[in-house]
Amino acid sequence: ERRVAADAEWSSILAAERSARVEKARLMQYVATNPVRQLHSRMLQSNVLHERQLQRTHKARQDAQARLSDDARSRAARPLLDASFDREEARPARDRARNVAVAHHQLADVAAKAADAARERE
Repeated sequence: ERRVAADAEWSSILAAERSARVEKARLMQYVATNPVRQLHSRMLQSNVLHERQLQRTHKARQDAQARLSDDARSRAARPLLDASFDREEARPARDRARNVAVAHHQLADVAAKAADAARERE
């Protein structure tokens, strides 16, 4: 009697395993059909396109943030650039004034030497 009960239990376990294997095989056959493969392909393509759109959105946000950052840096650097340009524009006038002062000094030296030479000749 115990043996019969154990055999019945074992046969029910084997039947459950067999039905699970049969169900798995049917599912694999179903997944291998063209409509299901096409559906999975479309789902994959949809996921790829969605991810691509997310990446584009992220890139656009990064670019916008970079532009804002660059604009802020540009506004902060503007006074420094203006001052640098002003110095560069003033340089020729400053150099000209220095050259004129040197030329006057040289002329004064030449005139002083000429006067000294004339005094020595006398």
